[in-house]
Amino acid sequence: MKTKKLFGAAAITVAAAAVLASCNGNKGNDKAVVFLTTAGDNLKTVLDDAKAKFEKENDGWTVDIQTGYSYDSLKTKVTSDLTAGGQPSLAYCYGDHVASYLKTGKVLDFNTFINGADGLTEEDKTDLAAYYDEGTVFGDSSKRYTMPMSKSTDAVYYNKSVITDELLAKLDIDFSNPAKWTWAKMWTLCSELKKLYPNSIPLGYDSEANWVISYLEAAGALNNTKLYTDGTQSGKDKIVFNNDSTKAMFGECWDKFADGLFTTKGVSGSYTSSLFTQYKKTSTAADYKGSFISIGSTGGASHQMPEKDEFEVGLVRTPSIDGTEKSLKMISQGPSLVMFDQGSQERANMTWKFAKILLSTEVQTAYAKASGGYSPVRKSAIDAVLADLDLTTASGRVNKLCLDVMAQAKGNFYTSDCFDGSSTARTEIGNALITLLKAQAKPGADKASNINSAIKQALDETSYYTK
Repeated sequence: MKTKKLFGAAAITVAAAAVLASCNGNKGNDKAVVFLTTAGDNLKTVLDDAKAKFEKENDGWTVDIQTGYSYDSLKTKVTSDLTAGGQPSLAYCYGDHVASYLKTGKVLDFNTFINGADGLTEEDKTDLAAYYDEGTVFGDSSKRYTMPMSKSTDAVYYNKSVITDELLAKLDIDFSNPAKWTWAKMWTLCSELKKLYPNSIPLGYDSEANWVISYLEAAGALNNTKLYTDGTQSGKDKIVFNNDSTKAMFGECWDKFADGLFTTKGVSGSYTSSLFTQYKKTSTAADYKGSFISIGSTGGASHQMPEKDEFEVGLVRTPSIDGTEKSLKMISQGPSLVMFDQGSQERANMTWKFAKILLSTEVQTAYAKASGGYSPVRKSAIDAVLADLDLTTASGRVNKLCLDVMAQAKGNFYTSDCFDGSSTARTEIGNALITLLKAQAKPGADKASNINSAIKQALDETSYYTK
């Protein structure tokens, strides 16, 4: 059992609350908007342009953009800053992160600004419709604690030089038809590839957590049951993944891993795109040890591109469970924005003005183009990106496929319940699958006992931190 976290509601004393109210997180600069992001150099350029626009329109105000964070390190930084009373003005986030921030009372409700004098128009809201309501999943639907910034989902990248139309027809697989693109068909395809290339690992999955959570969301949708977490319950009862569906999925993974049909990032030690891009035109059945299918984020499409066009990349939705749209669930990912109270209404208003620039069609379009796979959160920006893609290039074609998959998946997106402990649930259910697969590789390992042990460990760890 891990030691108890220092940052909790009970740990915030009256004195600490006073510090939170008095500090502004801007190092004495009363006219600075501090913005923490995970953006890399290619995206930082777009954010710098947004900063320049804001500073030109708001004389005397500056934006301090701080980059270089992963999502985990950014959460750690924000949590620490909130504890010390030096929280930023604005930050990238996932919903799970915000659920833990909320207990400080320092997360601002975007609806206050959206419905204010400098708010969003009805046209803006319609343009943002696909992801607009993700910020209302924190227990009170009248509050909007996040706004979408850029979106992605998991999708299936595949090697079209090996997984040909002829091979798909032979196996009766139609990627566009959920009835013919199921997990059962995925394993049939992987088995066929393993026969053709005995030393290969046909499939790589980058996120164990996404895989398990998506499966449980899909399985639960078949009979309107929560099988991962249930935010409507109290305390530890929110954690519901110790069930037969989880055990069945883990059992299937145990068997397919034993057959050498797949690996994951946590098992292999690196993103599985590194296996996917190994294929060369000169690769032979005897020597090839890479993969032909990689399930990863559309936001990371550039990492799925082979050097020198060694093969053409295809991209399709992830499989369904039972061949119906109802059992096809695709995770909605990518950064959202969260605003923090710093004891100044003027700074809050200015932070909102900068957020509006980030959400504009102009910035959304530029951000998507620079990312090479992330989808804008405005329909107008999606249309602008599609109109400007160079489909004569491999990267342009894959970028279009990413946007196509996002468009096809609109009715299949899900976001998990967000509460204090949901971030731990995500980490631990992913770790459970990694633990299981590593145990499977050991001689004489018992399937049932290892499945029960992995799930119990995840349940114990998650329950400990769930409030």
